[in-house]
Amino acid sequence: MIVEISLVISFLFLFCFFVWIRKTILSPSVIIAACFFLESFVWLLIANQYSIRLHWSVYFVLVFGVFFIFLGEEIGRNFDIFAHQKLSLQKIHDKGARREIENKHNGKYYYEPNNSDKRVPFNSKTMLVILFFLCLTTALYLYEDYHILITYNGGSFPSFSTAYGMLRAAMNSGSSVSFLLARMTEISFVLVIYCLYLLITNLFSKRIKLIDLLPTICVCLFVFIGFLTSGRTYLERTVIAILVIALYILFSKYAFWEAVKRSFFMAFICLIVFGLGFSVAGLMRSSGGSTMGKQLYSFGFYVASSIPAFDLYLLNPVYNQTQFWGAHVFYGFYSFLSNFTTAFDEIMYMPLEMVNIGQGMATNIYTAFRRYYQDFGAFGVIFFPTLMGSFYGVFLEQWKRSKHQLLYLTIFSFEAFPLFEYGVEERFFTGVISGPGIFAIFLFILAYWVFISKGFLIKNESNS
Repeated sequence: MIVEISLVISFLFLFCFFVWIRKTILSPSVIIAACFFLESFVWLLIANQYSIRLHWSVYFVLVFGVFFIFLGEEIGRNFDIFAHQKLSLQKIHDKGARREIENKHNGKYYYEPNNSDKRVPFNSKTMLVILFFLCLTTALYLYEDYHILITYNGGSFPSFSTAYGMLRAAMNSGSSVSFLLARMTEISFVLVIYCLYLLITNLFSKRIKLIDLLPTICVCLFVFIGFLTSGRTYLERTVIAILVIALYILFSKYAFWEAVKRSFFMAFICLIVFGLGFSVAGLMRSSGGSTMGKQLYSFGFYVASSIPAFDLYLLNPVYNQTQFWGAHVFYGFYSFLSNFTTAFDEIMYMPLEMVNIGQGMATNIYTAFRRYYQDFGAFGVIFFPTLMGSFYGVFLEQWKRSKHQLLYLTIFSFEAFPLFEYGVEERFFTGVISGPGIFAIFLFILAYWVFISKGFLIKNESNS
């Protein structure tokens, strides 16, 4: 009964947030509410196979946590609106112009339909340079993975059937690629987001040309790099970036309800693609005996298991037991510092504990709220979602007014992954507000200056 009620509450949150925030599909509150609705729905489908009965306490925390994200987003939007509106209205005396600015700042529109079917041309020479960089990154990944496997396997290379699973085990035991290669992978992701923008825009314009094979090859290479990391992170982030860019273009190109219909289809396709990629990676890791059907079930378990896991944690909570302040929330920042000193090794090898859900299935994902609660208690569940919502609220208001739409789109394509993963794990303070996250935002600004402002990839942004 609790699961059914949670499903209804998630849907009501999704509907209310969508209406309140002026039908903004990329609102963090809307995205997070949609993801919790999906999780509750999947758990409803598989819950009968497990003996766990959820308690009201977990939904009390989740409902209030999601509400504080919405509250933070509204604070961010209105704080930024008032600051900018006051300055603008002081400079404008014409009543008509003033009314137009007031209407825009009141958020009555975010997307202006543009039915243009023009393709976005790009510089093929620059695209070849991007392709060369991705090939170089791929080659270095193959080289370093090869040496990691030889070291982990006692001096010999394992069989190909066990190599991928062994690579994952090596990474889990503390092995890692070089600092340089990790940064090259981040640069590759920035470059691939521009490739995705070109590919999706030209695909929707129905004016695909043979030259569009270049960005397609770049995207495929980066997906391969994602598999070489032995994890699913970059695959997931690539799918999320595709969805964000597609939603932005849909709501820019079509009237509102037509865009909504197409958005449902696009979200479904992205979910299927990620599910298949997740399952293929699981098959490659397994030592045998696994099937595609079992891996697809594991994907469903991955989507839904964080809520019962968090429920079990709330029944027997474990608080911060390390000497470092906020070690679980600010894991990404400490991880970045660990590249320069061994002082933070204690945190690097402190994963969240596994919890048994039943039927031989265990997990260590607990939703984002687990880390807030573990480090800071109830205060963390209130403060950190509010802070995150405020950050995105200010960002979206700046995006709405900016002439540099493509810059904000590419940055948000990177920044959006904590929202889609919020029901699974905390990624905002561990991924965006961290050394690599800040470095990535700097890369997006630099890439925009080179590719757009200087015209090395796209001549101008008028088509975006």
